[in-house]
Amino acid sequence: MKVNDIADLLAVWEAGACVVVKTSLRTRIAARLDDAECRVAGLRTFTASLQHAFDHLDALPDRSTRCDPECGFLTPASTAGAQALRSVPGRTAAGGPP
Repeated sequence: MKVNDIADLLAVWEAGACVVVKTSLRTRIAARLDDAECRVAGLRTFTASLQHAFDHLDALPDRSTRCDPECGFLTPASTAGAQALRSVPGRTAAGGPP
């Protein structure tokens, strides 16, 4: 919980009946649960994208020459992993924490 949430809950706890505290806490926990489930879904999408990239990389032939566009790894389909990471809640456009 964020500090503001704790302060709000403390105010309810000090002034309200148990049922009011329980209702307030339940609402806050439900919101956090929804957020966590959304993050899990985003991470599953990102994990699938990484697995696809990993499998695609393993399927490429080993060559003794330098990599070039013929390698086929840097195709538009491989950008899906970057898009999946950007769609993970709690991540910035640069891919780091907010």
